[in-house]
Amino acid sequence: MKILKKKYRMVKDDIAYTIQAIEEDPIIGDPIHGWNKEIWKVRTASSDVKKGKRRKMK
Repeated sequence: MKILKKKYRMVKDDIAYTIQAIEEDPIIGDPIHGWNKEIWKVRTASSDVKKGKRRKMK
């Protein structure tokens, strides 16, 4: 988290928003192949990135 916080100052708020979304709908994102839908990959939007196609972190 420290490494991300240096580059993205609002990372805590962004991740908190994503955690709230996961609590509301636990099956959001994409399942990781080979894990039988036990592990999911979720991309979260970064409010610090102002340009680029996706403006997201993994």
